[in-house]
Amino acid sequence: MNIDKSKQLACEHWVYVKQLLLTHGVSIEQVNIIGFHYKTAFIHGYKHGQEDCGNIIRTHLRGGYES
Repeated sequence: MNIDKSKQLACEHWVYVKQLLLTHGVSIEQVNIIGFHYKTAFIHGYKHGQEDCGNIIRTHLRGGYES
């Protein structure tokens, strides 16, 4: 199955975070709500990071510098 890298990483990390929440007594209903927001935010942030990396590489290739 071909899965987007950001979704793959979000799901893999969520397994860890979910277990922490359950270990600390958070209800499954709350865990599910948190999981939706956590994975969505992770994917959003990951994509911004990828954009930033691309901008740094393009700037470097043009001979410029990031401050």
